[in-house]
Amino acid sequence: MHFRAIFYLPVVLLIVFALSFTNADNTIYGHWKLVREKSTDLVTWRYRQLELEIRNHQGAVTILQNWVRRKKIGYVDSMTFTPGKGASYTVQQTPTWSGNWYMGILSQVGSRKKIYGEWKEQHRVLQVETEEVLQTSQGEAVVKTVREYSLENNGETLIVHEKRSTRPTPIVLVFEKHLKE
Repeated sequence: MHFRAIFYLPVVLLIVFALSFTNADNTIYGHWKLVREKSTDLVTWRYRQLELEIRNHQGAVTILQNWVRRKKIGYVDSMTFTPGKGASYTVQQTPTWSGNWYMGILSQVGSRKKIYGEWKEQHRVLQVETEEVLQTSQGEAVVKTVREYSLENNGETLIVHEKRSTRPTPIVLVFEKHLKE
């Protein structure tokens, strides 16, 4: 009996080792490209393609929204936070509000955007809450947004469910894994 256990141990270790490599890239980290036809119609803006880049550096997560036009990045919106470690803040540097380019809603330059995130499932499902001051035709408005980033299709698809305090219906963004050129 003892001999069989010694014989099977290397085989089991080899299988575990091989599985760890097949799932190594099965996280939300990486580059993602929006699939317009599968996403909520309101999220896209003419001639621009939304790409996400999600990074991990020593436990801190950075989410970059790259708005690409003619293969060049025209605008980048980024936020960095440490999931589960309290709120982070970023100062709005530009009036462009990436949530809706075409609605005439602007970020309040110089205002602070509050960011908080937490893992629902480590490196696979992330919930991010933001609170920011926006300028509308009716004046200033504080907008709270909750986004849930989750993997589907064996890690090849990233789904973002977005709920805003100013909008009764959620927005759904569907991204596919994208290798940078």
